[in-house]
Amino acid sequence: MEAALPPRGVIFLRPARATQAIIVGNLVYFAMVWIAGRPTDPIAALLGSDLSVLVNFGANSGRLVADGEIWRLIASMFLHSGVLHLGLNLLSLFFLGRNVEAFYGPWAFLFVFLVSGLGGSIASATLSNAISVGASGAVFGLAGVSIVFAFRFRGALPPRVTKIMGTFLLPLVGANIVLGLTFPFIDSKAHLGGLLVGAVLALFIRPEALAESEGRRSRETSRIFAAICLPLLFVSFAGSAQNIFRTRGLDDARIAWILQDERIRAVTDALERNPTDTELLGLRAQLHMLSGDWLESIQDYQAVLAITPDDAMVMNNLAWLLLEEAPQELRNRREATRLASRAVELEPTDPYVLGTYGTARLRDGDAPEAARYLAEALAQKRTGRDEATDRYLLAIALARLGRFQDAVSSLEQAVRQDPSSRYRSEAEAELGDWIQSDSAL
Repeated sequence: MEAALPPRGVIFLRPARATQAIIVGNLVYFAMVWIAGRPTDPIAALLGSDLSVLVNFGANSGRLVADGEIWRLIASMFLHSGVLHLGLNLLSLFFLGRNVEAFYGPWAFLFVFLVSGLGGSIASATLSNAISVGASGAVFGLAGVSIVFAFRFRGALPPRVTKIMGTFLLPLVGANIVLGLTFPFIDSKAHLGGLLVGAVLALFIRPEALAESEGRRSRETSRIFAAICLPLLFVSFAGSAQNIFRTRGLDDARIAWILQDERIRAVTDALERNPTDTELLGLRAQLHMLSGDWLESIQDYQAVLAITPDDAMVMNNLAWLLLEEAPQELRNRREATRLASRAVELEPTDPYVLGTYGTARLRDGDAPEAARYLAEALAQKRTGRDEATDRYLLAIALARLGRFQDAVSSLEQAVRQDPSSRYRSEAEAELGDWIQSDSAL
């Protein structure tokens, strides 16, 4: 039995059930991310979610979306980076959503929320390389709907509604846009995209409450909105639900690369505000090196040394990069030896500095000095992999000195510590007939 329409001229406002459901959905997603991260420190986890877990659950990324993971455009709207981020968005959603839903109805509200958020996600994925999460694009879409609604129908609305949903909202939206453009960690592209889509939608969608006050009702419109919203929700939830049992430390090399790129971007944003921060420059140099951005890493290390010319550890890192890590066209053995020598003068007991200088002497053909410095480096306890590198190189130096038994012993210890090292084949080739790879090692 169909309910009767309200008397003509009377505006019947809907309860905010869909708004409440969206708020609950965001809370459920936050709880799932928190559980999947298996936090050792619950308080720290509440303040900031693990980025790898957020990516698993559907964080928005232009590269991943371009690879076909379009479900992220919706799923990312239900994810938040921490409890403060979640609280601010849900508070805004509560006040804006209940007003929009009161006039437009639950399905029109959900349609506006999802399509505005989708517009914000597309803007972010297209115009930014950042990984983004949050309902703020959709929330800005609701703000856009509210403002256009208030001024479009101001003749049919009480002055109080026009002020609350239009006049008072304009400066708040303007201030938030300015903040988004000022602080790089705020996804202003998603905000502007959502705001624009929401404002455009409000030009074409007629609020159910006003239609009924005029003696009209259209169930067909609600069915259309439901037919659009339900598949969007299903696809996005299905895409992310499969990841609930995953934890941090992903094996997916593609996602790991995305995360590394995000870290570089974040450090670069910080350097734009303080370009002479040597700690940030050094961190970015290391991140570039891990990503295989060799030239950028070299340039960042050189920038640090231009500011602090006696930083021994930066000298050591740059020397190793120029000596062993960079592609052949970027290597500079002479400069690497100069840097390593100076680093030893400044830090004569550091095992990493000693190891790098010993390697430089080895590459220069000075086996006695190489053996000496590599042995000094190994006299201090370090991680097995770091020690293994020096042991492989020491085996080469000892073999060139004719101390084959010592060289084999060093090689055997290195294999036990790191059998997959790229220096293993070089050491075995140097020792030649003195080893039997299949049996001894």
